Amino acid sequence: MAVISQHLNRTGHSKRADLKRERYTYGALVKLAIASIAVESFGVELTRILHPSRGGLSITFARHVAMYLATIEGRLTLTETAVQFERNRRGVAYGIARLEERRDVDPPFDAAMDTIMLAFRDRLDALMAEHAFVLTTEVAS
Repeated sequence: MAVISQHLNRTGHSKRADLKRERYTYGALVKLAIASIAVESFGVELTRILHPSRGGLSITFARHVAMYLATIEGRLTLTETAVQFERNRRGVAYGIARLEERRDVDPPFDAAMDTIMLAFRDRLDALMAEHAFVLTTEVAS
């Protein structure tokens, strides 16, 4: 949870902010869970994953994993994932397809992804339990 606190501090939230008083959409909770997993698994901060430029291979790979987690495990649509990651829908679909192809041909990578997905689910469940009473649904404008 320290990673999430660091992210919130960098994005303008006070260190003493009571997170339970803030309203989070499901997509925002998915993004927070991914932030902590990205740092722990790849050493890449969420700000680098969300940066408009492509970045190096390690950042691109971490972004693809993050978008995969958001869509497959977080159950966001491709469009919702694109909004959360400030990308277009086609880019999200491309990243997910690349990971699925690699999972099909690389058993050690597939096993590593299973571990990352389990950690993501646990982190998301913890965040949802912590913020359940203020969880809101995103409304399309």
